[in-house]
Amino acid sequence: MKKILILYFSGVGATKKVAEQIYACLSRDCEVDMFSVENSEAIDINRYDALVMGTPTYHAAPAKIIMGYVYSMPVLSKQVPAFVYNTRSLCSLNTNRLPLCTPLPRNGIIVE
Repeated sequence: MKKILILYFSGVGATKKVAEQIYACLSRDCEVDMFSVENSEAIDINRYDALVMGTPTYHAAPAKIIMGYVYSMPVLSKQVPAFVYNTRSLCSLNTNRLPLCTPLPRNGIIVE
């Protein structure tokens, strides 16, 4: 059975609600763990087959806490595919494509 990790930060709860919906869908066929990055120290991402990462959009950028988490992640021993999403009240602009997805491959996380 595939093992999937959902990591998110939610400022007012919208991103958490999306994470919970993704969890509900994926847990039908996969083993899924879900954590807020605020409470996710020492997670070994190498144990997972895929990663889902969610962030709210603040001023056309991912939340700083998500970016701090991404930059503090160790290089993985294998490539892990990832799905990245953002929540926002207006438009996301390039929130996922530029600031969030650009540093992930250096850790072995492949955003498809």
